[in-house]
Amino acid sequence: MPSVETQVLAAAGSPTLEEFRLPTRSCGDFFIVDAFIDGSGPYPLLMDTGAGTTTITPKLSKQAGVSDWIESFQIDRFHADGHIPCQVQELDHISRVLGMEIQGIVGYGVFEGVLLTYDYPQQQIRVQRSKFSDAELAQENVVPTSDGSRPFIRVSTQGHSFTALLDTGSSRSLTFTKLSRFDFEEAPRPTGARMRVNGMFLVKSGRLDGDLKVGPLLLRKPILHDSTGVNLIGQQVLRDFVITFDQSNHYVRFESPNGQVSTAIESLPLYGTGIVSAPREDRLIVRRIFEGTAAETAGVQMDDEILAIDGVAIADRGCAHHEYSPQLGPEMVELLIERNGQELTLRFKTEVLVY
Repeated sequence: MPSVETQVLAAAGSPTLEEFRLPTRSCGDFFIVDAFIDGSGPYPLLMDTGAGTTTITPKLSKQAGVSDWIESFQIDRFHADGHIPCQVQELDHISRVLGMEIQGIVGYGVFEGVLLTYDYPQQQIRVQRSKFSDAELAQENVVPTSDGSRPFIRVSTQGHSFTALLDTGSSRSLTFTKLSRFDFEEAPRPTGARMRVNGMFLVKSGRLDGDLKVGPLLLRKPILHDSTGVNLIGQQVLRDFVITFDQSNHYVRFESPNGQVSTAIESLPLYGTGIVSAPREDRLIVRRIFEGTAAETAGVQMDDEILAIDGVAIADRGCAHHEYSPQLGPEMVELLIERNGQELTLRFKTEVLVY
């Protein structure tokens, strides 16, 4: 990756800056920043450590006059200058899922020269002109990452050892390839779908019959989802921690508000509606209903168009409610559906998809 020069400008009247809170907007556990690219903007961009390259939409590319390289990138007092690689790609599917316009994704390498902290409990992102000291690198909660363009760390379970990507752009928990290599309490079953640029892919999920180690974290019999690409560690695992990335040293630090990073993490059952839907303009189109679920019993059908959920129009929902958000128990769901030009309301409870 070409070298990127970064700097964090001190606040007015302050000669130095120990740490700076990056101005962000939260969308669930996603972070959105307003960025200037080559002096043009601001543009709403999604922060994502899982992105090896910064991505911009064709609209942004045209407005900013950039395509393959960004020379100047700015978020408030944070600046990155140099030859920053980028790619142009439509991101309408992300905008529809999140319920807000996204014109780009910030690549991990933009923050190559600073400490980058995702503080999920405080819903903050911070940057600091520094890197871990030798004393910090020796701490048990600081573990190495790969030296590539994205932060992969070591994962181990059931005699298997492999790397997985710390992906702040994934709303799931643990998404791994080749689930057949693991032992589960019950065989993984379909639980939903994943939207990708090249289409929709069904997702299977199951509870691991054993514990899993992610860096310094110990997860008790977690739920795994299958992946069509790389192994991912997403927001449902990361959201309880303060995570600091040091790209200079290729390390990451996990901190907990209660100071107990080593405490075993219990995994809640996975609840859901049993519906797979695809966003389209101001509605969701039902693409599949899993057999035997409450949604099927309630009468949801293929190609139904969901206009509103719990009385809120799809177009007005803003940040999306994610199907896989943790629940302590079943929740009542009310869907306003259009079918063959007629509107009808269906009510049913979410249910456990994986115990």
